[in-house]
Amino acid sequence: MTVFLSFIVTLLLGAPMALVSAVPNVTVTPIGRGCSAYPNWYPSPESDTTGGFRFRADQADNSSINGLYSSVRYFPGSNGLRSGNIVITPNTMGATPGFCCVNGVIEDLYLTTAPAVTTIYFSASLYDAQLTYLEDGGKVETYAHEIGGVRQDGVFIGAGNVTTWGFKYQPASASEPDYIEMRLLGPNSSDPTTGKPLRDGEFKGFLKVEGL
Repeated sequence: MTVFLSFIVTLLLGAPMALVSAVPNVTVTPIGRGCSAYPNWYPSPESDTTGGFRFRADQADNSSINGLYSSVRYFPGSNGLRSGNIVITPNTMGATPGFCCVNGVIEDLYLTTAPAVTTIYFSASLYDAQLTYLEDGGKVETYAHEIGGVRQDGVFIGAGNVTTWGFKYQPASASEPDYIEMRLLGPNSSDPTTGKPLRDGEFKGFLKVEGL
């Protein structure tokens, strides 16, 4: 496992050209209403819910993260509630078990009791729109991708007809393991100081939904 993680970290910090690929140009189409486009949807007149699913990096400029799954960085939130944001983990053993959708809102599948916030929205900052455990915020939306008129496999997430994400590797610290930060690259996501569309070390990719 140690050798494997070291290999992944090496790729993330400086991927050779063989592992670098361009994010494809796609046509983005909104799909579904509420939770209906997510895997394991339970159609019912009384409710709009799904079973479990998770997120994984897909078709990234740095292909070494493709197929890696989501995890959660927890931290103290407002009013003493435990909060967190969703990241990608290089450690397959550290992936979060899953999420679900209830009435159009993503929720933690297993974290259901106080003092935790269980609903997941986009954070308010357009420059730093991450998937964050919040009581309210920007809703996550589901999309299909087409290339040359051909529908691509899977469901992708984003907002405002944007499904391209910025990924950036963050090394381990004394208090937490390494992880890959991700933010939606929507309007006004460029660095407000430099005007650059990406931060140093950041690269583009998509975020795909996968049923459990």
